Amino acid sequence: MGFRASGIRRAYPHPRKVFSMANRLTRFVLSMAVAGAAAVAATGQAAAAPASVSINGNMQVLGMNVLHIEAQGQGDGPATGTYLAVGQLGNMPLPVKVTGPVTCLTVVGNTVSLVYPISTAQPVMVFAPDAMAIQITVTKGQGGQPNMIGYGLPMPTNMLRTCNPGPTPMIFDGTIDIR
Repeated sequence: MGFRASGIRRAYPHPRKVFSMANRLTRFVLSMAVAGAAAVAATGQAAAAPASVSINGNMQVLGMNVLHIEAQGQGDGPATGTYLAVGQLGNMPLPVKVTGPVTCLTVVGNTVSLVYPISTAQPVMVFAPDAMAIQITVTKGQGGQPNMIGYGLPMPTNMLRTCNPGPTPMIFDGTIDIR
């Protein structure tokens, strides 16, 4: 029965025993984490391939095509690729065209977000090439749901440092391939 000199029984283990048990538990957890990381690295699962996406279709507002988008990109965070958007009125192309490189790409499940600096704009570009950028987010529809898109406003390129997915409130009639 472990009595102390004062006659009060100790209801918990001695502090040295608690410290020793905590050390053993910590060493066990660390050894399991190291073993798990080694197993993942040995199977090649530690380094996933960068995302690759292809987007081709029409952004719709109230059921009418307003912008045809073609984009390809690869990477995770920093990315490479191309972007082209052509204005539309229904199925009729308009003389409005914007191009640029894909510089940022993020894939989260069935959602892709990308940033592209505006390199060319027709008919007129009122700012220096690549000084302004746009972020778009597309979500591939699943379970009978339509594809969706969200399209940002031009912003100074240096303000778009990440490309975390944003909202996708409009219909996107086209294909979204995520690999």
